[in-house]
Amino acid sequence: MAILGELGMTALGQGLQSINSQRQQDYNKETMALQFGYNSMMQQQGQNNNKEMWDYTNYENQRKHMEAAGLNPALMYGQGGGGGASTSGAQGNATSAVGGNEVQSGAASTGMALQMAQLQSQIEVNQAQANKLNADAEKTKGVDTKLSEAEIQYKHSLQALTENQAAGASWDYSKNEALIENLVANTKLLNAQTNESKISADVKNKEIINRTLETMQGINESKQRMLLMKSQGNLNEAQAKQIGASIMQEWTKIAQGESYVQQGWRGMELKANEITNNLNLGERKLDIEQERLVKEWIYDGIETIKDIIPSPLPAKIKGFGK
Repeated sequence: MAILGELGMTALGQGLQSINSQRQQDYNKETMALQFGYNSMMQQQGQNNNKEMWDYTNYENQRKHMEAAGLNPALMYGQGGGGGASTSGAQGNATSAVGGNEVQSGAASTGMALQMAQLQSQIEVNQAQANKLNADAEKTKGVDTKLSEAEIQYKHSLQALTENQAAGASWDYSKNEALIENLVANTKLLNAQTNESKISADVKNKEIINRTLETMQGINESKQRMLLMKSQGNLNEAQAKQIGASIMQEWTKIAQGESYVQQGWRGMELKANEITNNLNLGERKLDIEQERLVKEWIYDGIETIKDIIPSPLPAKIKGFGK
């Protein structure tokens, strides 16, 4: 674009110079024609003056003047009276091209036109840059606003789940499930907004993984309490927390890509079975229904991790195969 601009400026300058040159030629022709006319008039006037002087001073008029003065006209002959006199005629000047203000004015006009064109070009460049900066600022502003709003919603949903966990006998399982669902949705939204931000990839991925694990920790604590309530005395609080800690450890490995999960629901089911078997739930005297509950706990957690971590992140980061 810069080369095209320079070529355009050069062509404009050459065009203006050509126009000024033609104007100068026309001006010179007009000036020479005027000078020729003035010279002709001066020469004609000189001839007329010479004729009048000759008529006034010739012999006929000399005789009349002498008689009017009371002198004998014969004196004119005795003194060798002269013929009619003449004056020197006016000399016409040769015409020539006039190099006056017209040339300087043309050059000045050309220079001014080029300066104006350059100035206009610079104005357009500055305006384009300003428009781009404004557009980028508005875009960044919009992204930052959405990111801030998503972060507020996320924190509110996490706080709501935490407060519900602190409830005693009034703890509501159905309400807790709704709070978990809301937290997962807000985490997914905030992770997506973070993934679209302009921060570096390393910082972005770290924020997403840490937030995901924070959400999973809240879910894990809720599942621990649910298991404790439905174990009907087969588990105590310490045992429930131990199971929850083991599951959270496996979730962390998956989220950070340290533990591999095959793609698809079958892969997640196999991984859930593997984690369940490693927990040795039989030693904790859980019945079949309670073991199924733990297995669903693990499976749902793996599915949640896969859902709330944005797919544009490398698959190895979240431990899921292709």
